[in-house]
Amino acid sequence: MKASTFLRSLLVVVAVSASTVVVPTVPTRVVAASTSVEYYYNAGRRIPVHRSSSRVAVLAEPASKASVAGLLAGEPSIAAVREVGAMGLIEVTIDETSATKAPLGELVANLEASGLVVVPVFFEPGVERDASTLFVTDEVLAQFAADVSAAEAEELASRAGLSLVEPLRYAVNGYRMRLREADFDRTALAAANALFETERCRFAHPNFVAHREMRFRPNDPAYADQWHLRNTGQGGGAAGADVEAEAAWDITQGSPDVIVAVADTGIDTAHPDLAVNIGDVPKIVAPRDVVHGDDDPFPQPGDANDDHGTAAAGVAIAAFNNGRETAGIAPMCRFMPIQLYAESTFTPNSTEADAFTWAADNGAAVMSNSWGPDNNDTPLPDATRAAMEHATTNGRGGKGMVILFAAGNSNDDTDRDNYVSSQFVIGVAASTNFDTRAGYSRFGSAVSISAPSSGGSLGITTTDLSGAGGYSSGNFTGSFGGTSSACPLAAGIAALMLSVNPDLTWNEVKQILEQTADKIDADNGNYNDQGFSVFYGYGRVNAFRAVEMARDLVANDNPRVSVASPATPAGAGGMLSLDWTATAEADLVSQDVAFSTDGGSTFTPIAMLDGASRSFDWTVPDDVSGSVRLRVTATDVESRTGSSTITVSVWAKPAIGTVKLKRTSSGRRTLVVDGTAFRTDEAVIFVGETPLGLLKYPNGRRNADGTCTRIVSKDGSIDSLIPGGSTVQITVRHAVTGQVSAVVSFTR
Repeated sequence: MKASTFLRSLLVVVAVSASTVVVPTVPTRVVAASTSVEYYYNAGRRIPVHRSSSRVAVLAEPASKASVAGLLAGEPSIAAVREVGAMGLIEVTIDETSATKAPLGELVANLEASGLVVVPVFFEPGVERDASTLFVTDEVLAQFAADVSAAEAEELASRAGLSLVEPLRYAVNGYRMRLREADFDRTALAAANALFETERCRFAHPNFVAHREMRFRPNDPAYADQWHLRNTGQGGGAAGADVEAEAAWDITQGSPDVIVAVADTGIDTAHPDLAVNIGDVPKIVAPRDVVHGDDDPFPQPGDANDDHGTAAAGVAIAAFNNGRETAGIAPMCRFMPIQLYAESTFTPNSTEADAFTWAADNGAAVMSNSWGPDNNDTPLPDATRAAMEHATTNGRGGKGMVILFAAGNSNDDTDRDNYVSSQFVIGVAASTNFDTRAGYSRFGSAVSISAPSSGGSLGITTTDLSGAGGYSSGNFTGSFGGTSSACPLAAGIAALMLSVNPDLTWNEVKQILEQTADKIDADNGNYNDQGFSVFYGYGRVNAFRAVEMARDLVANDNPRVSVASPATPAGAGGMLSLDWTATAEADLVSQDVAFSTDGGSTFTPIAMLDGASRSFDWTVPDDVSGSVRLRVTATDVESRTGSSTITVSVWAKPAIGTVKLKRTSSGRRTLVVDGTAFRTDEAVIFVGETPLGLLKYPNGRRNADGTCTRIVSKDGSIDSLIPGGSTVQITVRHAVTGQVSAVVSFTR
């Protein structure tokens, strides 16, 4: 076995001979899926992954790149070599059609015999492509339970073959770890699973290097006025289809005390609309390249999508009144550029988490994210979730950093995007200069608001990478767009709100954006009676009304309520603990708790509490599931009210009908559980106190809502778990909360 000590911060350049095909861009070839199904743990549940049968990766050290090149060039079975551009990974694809090809195992043996560290390549179930690829290195990210001491953490890591490298800033008692010896058989995947299965971790998963897409859709590079700020009908559009920026600017143009972070590709920090001073202070503050761990986020030659970050940043915070061609919506706010993508759009889970942590820990009030997974149902990594929770809990002195995400450009449901639908996120869809839906924009219950962008007759005019290397030949472009532009526009408006009222919590910012949005496209928006549309959320964001309401909250004496997001999901029939803060100038006399399951149109009362209450345990009704809005309203002695609403995910309560034990043709035991409303991404079946192996469902038994009426679990230890003649309890538990939602006795 070879120790993995490759350098993570430098791009490895491999000089490959002409006989080897070098793939400089994303490959489009679809490779047949392997039948080998493995898993890792995320949010407490097993996430299935497939091991590629045609690709492996080499963990390269700079000193060995010459020998790597020579060896790869001499292997006739290799069809392609690609530098992944993160953590020293070099991807190798075998030639499955060549008569001289060697089996994958033989290639791995040859590479390992030459002293190289070779690891498998995994992909999420479905089509094998970059969007679904998960490169595993030799690193694990884990957070231990609160009662685990440093000595026990080190001992548990050691048993799994891991060494502690450094603490995680965003997760208390969390560590980045490294596999002491890595090879094709001993991977970080297995080590992370072993660590999690000790039941002493809140999470443990490999530091996967995964692919993310930039959420933009540029069109023809023609310059146009910034109609999204003031629409007079440019391009034949609808006059007034803008965010009322000028009216908002009459109240505030932003404050240098409010910092907007943009996490993206490299950003042109020397751009004349960004490299300016606001009064006596530089506009740019705490720049960071989380890819390479330095303070220079400027794009380098060869970086992927190197123009995207500069364009997104300009929409939010470009300076104005300086003789330049563009204005950001929050021109007097300061700017924190964060480079999250560099050499490629593959990035480690730890880098994502570092971006949120850096922003929150260095004073960002708002963070704009115009990127996300380009594969449906990709889980939100536990490390990223922990960093988001850290930012919304600890950012801005406990008021929470406001996190916005572009909804995406694939014209499908945001419910399948676990980033946009996170409870810590404000999801932003796109509208056009005609005040209609942009046809590419994602939709669904996770959309909070929409904002103007491309998709009509005009794109968005914003800053561009200086010179001829960007979207245009100059320093500005009129062709930016997609939800990548809508998101920073909404983020800049959030910054204006905090400029007039810095005491707002992140949840209050979200609620004000929703309450003040304009209901556009009334005929086709399909708004419910609470004003929610799956296409526009609560409408097209209105900067003037949002800033006005934020300002007025400072002056009035209404109660202030802020509900905390629950740490774990809820389950129908189970208990959900709610916690909130409530303050008021006058004494509070009552607080009522209510819920809604239809986007917020009808709230059903849960409880009426006294004015001193700050928590409540809700027994979720058996028939409640899906996306649920919870609202706490406080009333004072003067009959003034204030409320706060959050969205939580509630899993459906399954029921067990019958249990059967069968023997397969190969002689293995198979447990078949029939019932209703099983969600394979949430439900875990236990025999006694022992969880079964990876859950599967046969074809034809899955429902349109993602549930299934039969779960088949194959596990080699079933015979020992259910001895002949014995009676055991078969239970269904939630993968994260452990809540028991169904139980039946089974006698073999």
